[in-house]
Amino acid sequence: MDTILKRSTAFHPQIDGQTKVVNQTMIHLLRGYNSKHPKTWDESLPYLQFAFNRAIQGSTLKSPFEQRYKARHNKHHVPCNFKEGDLVWLHLEKERLIGEGKKLKSIHYGRFKILKQIGDNAFQLELPPYMPMYSVINAENLKLFEPSLLDDDLDEDTFLPSVDDLKIE
Repeated sequence: MDTILKRSTAFHPQIDGQTKVVNQTMIHLLRGYNSKHPKTWDESLPYLQFAFNRAIQGSTLKSPFEQRYKARHNKHHVPCNFKEGDLVWLHLEKERLIGEGKKLKSIHYGRFKILKQIGDNAFQLELPPYMPMYSVINAENLKLFEPSLLDDDLDEDTFLPSVDDLKIE
């Protein structure tokens, strides 16, 4: 939904229809909620904002909260095209690496075998025993392992991090 809200001020009230409806709705909510104590209207704004954002809208049949965060979730969703037995690269965050020159160390390590799928977006990997991390990894941190055509005779430990590269927690 590519909507653009126009900001307004008291001296230049040029706003779009959507903002006008939201403002009217908030005024109605404030009147109903603060009818007995009108001077404390500012204290109730967070509660009314939450109520408005959780209310289902008639035009979309969804709440504003659901629309906003579902779109954000879908934007970052990684399609899972992995299956059990696949070999994958594992992306390690820089915080897991230690030692001199950690900024220049590789952050992708691999050939890790997928043992099983857990849920929609997580996989259990066969990690070496010296890697101090949980073996269930989100698909966002995995990439299908595709060896280079030039690397015919790679030994199995070529792309694995060393014990000196990782934090042991």
